[in-house]
Amino acid sequence: MRAGLTAGAQDWKWSGVHALLDPDRVDGITHTAPVLARVPDFAALLRAGEEDEAATRALRQGESTGRPAGSARFLAEVEASLGRDPRPAKRGRKPRRDEELSALSP
Repeated sequence: MRAGLTAGAQDWKWSGVHALLDPDRVDGITHTAPVLARVPDFAALLRAGEEDEAATRALRQGESTGRPAGSARFLAEVEASLGRDPRPAKRGRKPRRDEELSALSP
């Protein structure tokens, strides 16, 4: 859809969305249970489309960077769970701390 090849995911012949829309049409490849457990009415999700463009951009960026997207509260929960901050840090070399600098000076 983003590439403009079809009007909807269901229009793409090779899309796994067919198995999600019609459980009798299991394709042997698409694992529908995890998706349908979260989104029981998958057809309604498709009809709703991408209403929040900012959220969609954040999800796409997360796909390319491997970082989670979500609210500040969600990211704090991820940080607590992982023991490290999932948010991107400032790029480039990290500044040296004062102790490291004093240890290097004669």
